[in-house]
Order: sequence, then structure tokens, then C-alpha cells
Amino acid sequence: MAQHLRCYVYPAREKRALGAIKPGDVQSWVTSLTTTHGLAVSTSRTIFNTVSAVFRAAVRDRMIPHNPCAEAKLPSVPRKKIVPLAVEQVRTLSEEIPTRYKCLVLLGAATGLRPGELFGLQLRHVDLLHATVSVKQQIQQTAKHGVYVYPPKTARPHRTVRSPTWRWMR
Repeated sequence: MAQHLRCYVYPAREKRALGAIKPGDVQSWVTSLTTTHGLAVSTSRTIFNTVSAVFRAAVRDRMIPHNPCAEAKLPSVPRKKIVPLAVEQVRTLSEEIPTRYKCLVLLGAATGLRPGELFGLQLRHVDLLHATVSVKQQIQQTAKHGVYVYPPKTARPHRTVRSPTWRWMR
């Protein structure tokens, strides 16, 4: 984030006071992140969210009367079409990887769980009798903290997923 601030935020401020930055300035800057600087939409939104948080804090501390980021129009993140692998592709993949990971590939293909959710599964989350998997935690890896297990960030990922049948995994 520090690099993003140095490269894309500080130069745009031009040593202006926070109160001197207007909504139009913010809108022009947000647009330039993708058009001029060629950043991915998701990266632009991340940088914007950081800047907006700074302005919110400045409003809260009564340094400025309003947040110039409040009404900015952000570029929309393009939706990627997800094309699932064909059954034969999944079988081939599961046969090519080490045996201990075969179930992971097959379970992911059958349930659509995200990689972090699959890696966070423990035996207590799998109900063979009812052919369900409960998503209660996930794995995340960061450069700073290494690999760790944590609950999903929001309530939405907490769910029970039904598997068509466990027999197909043999």
C-alpha cells in the first residue's frame, strides 16, 4: 500500500491541503488510475478505498467538513465467466497429482469451494452420512504472517454445501 500511495496518491495531491481537494479532483484521479496509469480496476478500487478512509478519518476528526470521495463513481469490476472443467479433465487432473491431494481436487470440482475453503477443511466439517461439507474456516497466506486459519470474513461464506454423492470420488 505504501508503494501505491507514493506512486499514485501523493503525486496527484500536488502538496495541496486535504480541504483543497474537491470531488471533481477525486473523480479525475480515480479515472486516471485505470486510463492513464493502466492499473487493474480492482487495484484502482483498493487504492481509492484507502484514500477514502483517510478522508473519512479527517471528517471524523473535524479537519475537513466533508469527504470528497463520497460520491465518486468507481469503475466496475468486470465479471469473469467461470467455465468448469469437464468430468474427464477433473479425473485426469486428479490422477496426475499426488494421491493425498486427489480427494481435494474431486471435492473442489463437486462442490465449487474456493481454494482457501478447501485447504481450511478439517474432518469435523465433513458429514459423510448426509454428503455435506460445512464451510466454517479458510486458509490464507500472507508474506507478513505466513499461513494461518481464520473464519470467513463475512457471514455469507459460512454455509453447508451438499456433494452430489461420495461414491464418485473413488
